Amino acid sequence: MKKIYFLLILGLVFQVALFAQEVPQEQKIVITKIGATWCPNCGTQAWDNFDELNQDFADKAVILSIHPSSSSKLHSPESRDFSNNLPGAFGQPLFYVHRTKFSTGAILANAGTAVTEAQNVSPIVNAGVSATVKNNSLEVKAKVKFFQEGNGDYYLSLFIVEDGVIEDQSNRGSDANHKKILRSSLMGGTFGQVIANGTIDANTEFTFTDSKTIDEEWNTENLEIAAIIWKKVGDTYEFENANSVDASLSTSVNFLKTAGVNLSIAPTIVQESATVMLESPIDLDQVNLAIYNTAGQQVTNLFSGAVQQGFQNFTIQKSELKNSGIYFLQMESNGSIISRKLVVE
Repeated sequence: MKKIYFLLILGLVFQVALFAQEVPQEQKIVITKIGATWCPNCGTQAWDNFDELNQDFADKAVILSIHPSSSSKLHSPESRDFSNNLPGAFGQPLFYVHRTKFSTGAILANAGTAVTEAQNVSPIVNAGVSATVKNNSLEVKAKVKFFQEGNGDYYLSLFIVEDGVIEDQSNRGSDANHKKILRSSLMGGTFGQVIANGTIDANTEFTFTDSKTIDEEWNTENLEIAAIIWKKVGDTYEFENANSVDASLSTSVNFLKTAGVNLSIAPTIVQESATVMLESPIDLDQVNLAIYNTAGQQVTNLFSGAVQQGFQNFTIQKSELKNSGIYFLQMESNGSIISRKLVVE
């Protein structure tokens, strides 16, 4: 029965891969939060409202958290460029729907209105995206399709976004869970590459491919690609449409994830010790559970052997890791890998 269930899931995964670059004929808004890890107000109502935006509109909008301040621990050059393209983007926290600025108290209602309005718009253009993590590289393919005739200078940006980034946040503590952080970009920079200019006929399609080396601090299980199509007017990039897709961890099926194996650490910031919790709905013949540093070197091995169906706990001692910094817990079985980030203080 388990084998049949696994094969059914396998078939669904391959179907998803085949249609990953279908271009959705829908209009989506872009919701942007400007913040900084040192900003006290970013960790209060603005934080709660951003959580609610993600809960309510994650599948209806492209949502980004940008840190243009160079002194923020989550700063990126793309965040600075993105902010500079927004009117009145001075200070933080700030919220935008496309290029319209809203206060922290007004963003929820106005984002909801904008999402509803977008659902009734027939889009001119959109992008379909597929993204794969292979070895230490993120490989992305995009297809842009014009559903109606377009006229102007159109650009495609592909942004690398990481969800669930554990980092300090003023008024939230050192292990705050940051959602939808803009990490980097492909396509040569923040505003990407020219799609076409002038008059573009309806049903015209364009394809793009690009790749990027994955930063050692990124959690590959939480990466997504946000595709934004801009129409350049003078020196300003106006939002035209957007789409996003999660990055797949490999070109082959990760059977650990498919089988529903869960791996977690508590706390993720280790001061004395931490507990690794492994839940497996199936028996595993051979499992290797080890901790690696950012250079990819194994620091300590927690477990090697068979794992039975159910729950298993393992303990990480700070003394085993010696130095403070970022580490990665990695579980490997039959060529499939699950990894988790932890920080040692």
